[in-house]
Amino acid sequence: RKHDTMGGLAAHRRSCDGGIWRCDWCACTITEAHNRRVPGPKGSGTLCGNCGGRWRSGATGPPTRNALGQYVCDACGSTHETMGGLAGHKRFCEGIVENLMDDDDDVD
Repeated sequence: RKHDTMGGLAAHRRSCDGGIWRCDWCACTITEAHNRRVPGPKGSGTLCGNCGGRWRSGATGPPTRNALGQYVCDACGSTHETMGGLAGHKRFCEGIVENLMDDDDDVD
């Protein structure tokens, strides 16, 4: 890529990955991440949008995967083909477990 100024070239070099960027946690490419690179524990632009959301929510690493490469819910063990599917499931997973108990049920 051509740049008109040295400053433009320097700015490009700071963010250029040579076309080989991968998320530090899930190893998706920039295309799979929909051109979205977000800050992570190792600095700016190290995680994809999905992993960045997990990191901001307190996760300390990538989601668990089984031998088939499916994402596994840590709370209930259900499997999902995509990280988006896992994220959609997790929004309701713990809520459903909590809502199964009535207010007058005793917990040992």
